[in-house]
Amino acid sequence: MRSIIITEKPDQIKKWRPHIGNRFGEFYPARGHLFELMPPEKFRPDRWSEWSVGLMREGEGFYPDVLKSGDPDIRRKYEAIRDAARHADKIYVATDPDREGEGIGWNILNAIRDEVGISGQVLRVLIESESKEGPDEGVRGRRADRAVRSALPEL
Repeated sequence: MRSIIITEKPDQIKKWRPHIGNRFGEFYPARGHLFELMPPEKFRPDRWSEWSVGLMREGEGFYPDVLKSGDPDIRRKYEAIRDAARHADKIYVATDPDREGEGIGWNILNAIRDEVGISGQVLRVLIESESKEGPDEGVRGRRADRAVRSALPEL
């Protein structure tokens, strides 16, 4: 059985590993947002000059995200997470317990699902305290998060 823990920032691993070790899987840091909105001229080359907010949700659902360009470290981070998730039985999403953290986790999972699929169980971990007990309590309190499930109904 193989599990991974996706964190939002590399320094979270340094803080959490001394308390929980690798009992719940190997850590993979996202380093914040790995994705950005696709440039309009790439998404709709035929209509990018008439760009408007209405084009953000035109027929195909939401405007697509793409991996940020210009920083090779971002691609390496994403590929490491994707490759580990491909073979994981459990994926712990331990990004920050706020809307931004949810968005970062959702972007990563959505891209992995679209690219290679997710066969493992996705669990949301909310680490709300930097205390010694915080990481352990957060992982032990994991749950099949409804927000993650509703954002990714195919899981």
